[in-house]
Amino acid sequence: MNEKNELNTNLDPEVEKIRDQIISKIGNKPLDEVNQIIKKLLMENMDETMRLAALAARVKIIRGKISLLYDNKIEINNLISNVNTQSYWIYILQFVQFFID
Repeated sequence: MNEKNELNTNLDPEVEKIRDQIISKIGNKPLDEVNQIIKKLLMENMDETMRLAALAARVKIIRGKISLLYDNKIEINNLISNVNTQSYWIYILQFVQFFID
């Protein structure tokens, strides 16, 4: 990509500081709660820096949740691939036998 087409993705230090404060206050809340809090911040604040920080916080939280889901998916896939077919079928037969008896 040439320099003209590159986007500057660095946030202003003040926006980063406010974004990090918002994220620390929101914590590990569910995504729907995060969206409600961010919407409330956007509706209540007309300050451009605060609005940018709120949007940046939402993006960072969503990226973190996607990353966590992706990591969990890879971990589960690795566990599944480590189980060989024979032991898998033995487990299934034992499971079925449990419900038959």
